[in-house]
Amino acid sequence: MSLWLSGRDRSGRTLWWLIDADMAQLIIPIGLAAAILIPNIDLHPLLFLRAALALLCAGALGLIRAKASLFRQGIWASWGCGRMSGLNARWYKASYAVMLGGVILLLIVDPS
Repeated sequence: MSLWLSGRDRSGRTLWWLIDADMAQLIIPIGLAAAILIPNIDLHPLLFLRAALALLCAGALGLIRAKASLFRQGIWASWGCGRMSGLNARWYKASYAVMLGGVILLLIVDPS
């Protein structure tokens, strides 16, 4: 399987990169991470609950940081990162990825 990435150089031309990789190789690191995390989640659920809440808070702060440029322009309601600059759009996407990690960890942890 291959992954195509696109970008622009300084003159505005579109550049394409091909990353040719076997996506099945991701099974090994994911399996190792699960083998380490799942027993520890059962042993220390409060620690992982705190980590999930920390991820959610960090993602929310990053989202506010990304949206601050729109708030300064007087745009209070917007969907997506279409009106943001490149850096703020990356902050926006990374913040949602961090919050997704927090939600997944929160769903895995059973605090009882």
